[in-house]
Amino acid sequence: MPDLDSIPSRFDLAYSWTQRDLAGHDPNGTLIDDPRGAFYFHEKVGGHGQGVVTRLWNLANDEHVLDTISTDCRSIDDAFAVVDEHCEEMACLSTDLFRMRV
Repeated sequence: MPDLDSIPSRFDLAYSWTQRDLAGHDPNGTLIDDPRGAFYFHEKVGGHGQGVVTRLWNLANDEHVLDTISTDCRSIDDAFAVVDEHCEEMACLSTDLFRMRV
């Protein structure tokens, strides 16, 4: 995991489409405490409008990238449900890929 305090913003680690999604939102976001990964809720600046949920992926060679999971999250409480749904989808995809290889 990168030293997140040493970079100006998690925004700097974002894919270009995620940077577009984060326009008008808190660029660093609020950590969603979850043992399955590093997820963040980015509230709309001014608090009016939908928030964005992102995931910080750990890539090879200690590289990291921030990717959008959802652009229509209502609150930090809703973000936990978005993360749960995302992880369930990822588990299903992983299971399907494993079955295809066997």
